[in-house]
Amino acid sequence: MYGKCGHMDLARLVFDSMDERNYVSWDALLSGFVENGLVDLAIDIFRQMESATIKPNQHTFANLLRLCGDRRYKEYGRQIHGHAIKVINQMNVVLETELIDMYAKCGCIEVSQLLFLRMNERNLISWNTLLAGYVGDGQPVATINIYRQMELACVRPDHYTLAGLLNLCRFHGLLHYGRQIHARLIKTGSEMNVVLQTLLVHMYFKCRRWRDAHNVCTLIRERNSHVYEAFFKVYGDDLLI
Repeated sequence: MYGKCGHMDLARLVFDSMDERNYVSWDALLSGFVENGLVDLAIDIFRQMESATIKPNQHTFANLLRLCGDRRYKEYGRQIHGHAIKVINQMNVVLETELIDMYAKCGCIEVSQLLFLRMNERNLISWNTLLAGYVGDGQPVATINIYRQMELACVRPDHYTLAGLLNLCRFHGLLHYGRQIHARLIKTGSEMNVVLQTLLVHMYFKCRRWRDAHNVCTLIRERNSHVYEAFFKVYGDDLLI
């Protein structure tokens, strides 16, 4: 409870006062440090767990890897990966996906690709994670190839997949490919949420297709800061009149 409320000092105080601790109590404290972005303290608790002969499971490793990826702590991430290899006989798809994400966020997309190819089981989240990694690494050709492999593997893309592709088109001005994605959304009758609509506006604006950007703007019903940013790009000072 204290951890989820951001009071890790109180959470640690309660933990230290416990007469008996088990895996659940150790994992709760570690998860609290992870959720609050306290990398060094989370790693320290992990090491104390091992010293106390508390065996971490896949959930523990996945939590730590997520934190290392978000903070771009590659060396810590590698250490956690090494520990996981020693402790776990067969990693599940969740842990393997967190490894892919961590290495991609830390600038090691080649390692992510290798881990992905070695997976015995892949799900949509695994595919999306690798695709997002290539988008973040600025590799449009590789990103599109991953998407095509998804289609060949009969993996149905979701809004996260398409958002990643639209971000790619937006960053690199890939008008032709962005229009293909837009056409796919219309053809399949997919409901476009505000994220996809806003990304379409940004993409068309980047490609200097003002009319297309305007047409998408007229469809947006939900308003947030990202939507207004897109509106200002398209309409400029006219919005202030």
